[in-house]
Amino acid sequence: MKGIGTYLLAHIYVAFVGTVDVSQSLKPSRRSCSPWWTMDLYRVTKSDPPIIQARLSKAKELRDSQRKQLTEIKESLKVEQSARPESVKTKFNKESRSNALAQLADLRKQVVALEKELAAYGDCDPVKIEEKKRAVFLAKEATLRWTDNYGTLLSYFVRQNGVDPADIRRYLEIDENYENI
Repeated sequence: MKGIGTYLLAHIYVAFVGTVDVSQSLKPSRRSCSPWWTMDLYRVTKSDPPIIQARLSKAKELRDSQRKQLTEIKESLKVEQSARPESVKTKFNKESRSNALAQLADLRKQVVALEKELAAYGDCDPVKIEEKKRAVFLAKEATLRWTDNYGTLLSYFVRQNGVDPADIRRYLEIDENYENI
């Protein structure tokens, strides 16, 4: 009965893991009583179950595709390295880095100075002037729409109800020269 249990354990392990020699698992081990310690890796043969052969073929296909991908990456890396100029390939020395940092600090100071100058001339900024012109135009269009709507509704209400327009204007507290805005 002990051999059957070991045999079943070996097949269960093969079902989950896939690469265990069942014949090796049946041999008793002197180092340990557990059959898991005696299961050795083996090579898949044609007499093995098709599931194991399919797993092996999938693993081989994956290995081949990964090797191909690795070679493509190495080739593209060589191409990119050859396309870089020598100055980029070599590491920056302390002197060139300090010069670049000093130039960066100078450019940042220049940006701050130019932003202050732009803020000083903010009222004459062409972009702001254009925004104001656009806002004035839109406000004028809106007032014309409102007065047109008011005039249309006033005339419609007067025709429908036969009421004096002066009474309506007085009731709505609207001046006589409202339409002349």
